[in-house]
Amino acid sequence: MINPSDNKGYVPPGEILDFFRSHRNFLILGHTEPDGDCLGSQLALAEFLISRGWSAQLYSPGPFSRPEIEDLAPRFQKRIPDPEKNNPRGDTAVVVLDCSTPDRLGDLKDDIEGLPLCVIDHHASGTLFGDLRWVDSSCPAVTLMIQGLIESFETPIESGAAGQLFFGLATDTGFFRHLSENGAPAFRSASRLIEAGASPKKTFARMYGNRPFSSRVLLGRMLERARPLSEGRLIYTWESLKDLEELGPAARDSDMLYQLLLGTRGCEAAAVIREEGPGRCSAGLRSLYDLDVGAIASGFGGGGHQKAAGFSFTGKREELELRLLPLLDKAMKSSG
Repeated sequence: MINPSDNKGYVPPGEILDFFRSHRNFLILGHTEPDGDCLGSQLALAEFLISRGWSAQLYSPGPFSRPEIEDLAPRFQKRIPDPEKNNPRGDTAVVVLDCSTPDRLGDLKDDIEGLPLCVIDHHASGTLFGDLRWVDSSCPAVTLMIQGLIESFETPIESGAAGQLFFGLATDTGFFRHLSENGAPAFRSASRLIEAGASPKKTFARMYGNRPFSSRVLLGRMLERARPLSEGRLIYTWESLKDLEELGPAARDSDMLYQLLLGTRGCEAAAVIREEGPGRCSAGLRSLYDLDVGAIASGFGGGGHQKAAGFSFTGKREELELRLLPLLDKAMKSSG
C-alpha cells in the first residue's frame, strides 16, 4: 500500500468528489475499441468504490481484440439491464471514462438516458456531454486522474488497482516514450503505483510480448505499402480488408507500427487507414511535433489529442485518401 497523504497527482475538483459522495451505485462505462487506459481506469475505479462499501458495475461495448486486454473481457458487460436503467433506488449514477463523445459508447449511449452522468476524460477535442465533467487535456492518461481521485479520498491503493492504473498510464504514454519535459507529475504518480505493487516488468511484457505471428506478417505488409509524403515529413500506409479477413483484428499492433513509421529519419507525422468493412474505414494519426492531428480528426467527426487522434469514415479507402492526405500535406506545410 502507498501512503495516500503523499498526494501530488491530479486532484479532482470538489464537485467531482461530491458527485461520488452523493451516490452509492455506480455504472462505469468506457469507449468502444477499449485500450489499457480506458479499461485500467474502469477497473481501478470499481475496485476503489467497492472497497468503500459502494456498488460498481463495469460496462464496455468492446471489442476486446487487442492481445493485451483480451483476458479482461469477462469482467465487463455489454448492455445495462433494465432494473439498473430505471434507477429504482434513486442512488444510481453513471461514470464515463476516457471518452470524448457519446457516440463512442456504442449502444450503451441509449442505456444511460436520464441517469446522473459524470465524464472523466483527458481528450482536448470532442463533444460536450454529461451533467458533470472533469476534463484535463494536460493529463497524459485518465488512469492518473482516477489515481488522483482515489488519493483525494485518502484511501490506500491496493496492488491490484495499482497494476491496472500503471497499465493504463503505460498504454497512453507508450511506456513513457511520449512524455515531454513536463512529465514529472506522471513519473511521481507512477512511482507511488510501483510502491503499491505495480510491476513495470510485468506490464511491459503484457503490452509488448505474446504477440501472434500474424501481427508480424501484417507489419511487414503495411511497411511495404508505406510511402513518404510532404518531402518525407509524413508517412502514410494502409491495411486492406483482405488483410483483416486473413489475419484477424488480433494481428493489429498499432503501437509498434507507429513507432517504426515515426522512427524514420525526417518523419514528423504518420497516417494509417484501415479498411474495416465494405465501405467503412478507420484512420489513425500521429504527430511528433507541432502538427495538431486532433484538430484534423475532429474535422472528420473524430477526436483525440494534439499528437494522437483518429476517426471513422463511411466510404472507400481511396475516397478517404483523396480527402485526408492533401489536408495533412497542407497542415504539414503550415506547421513549418
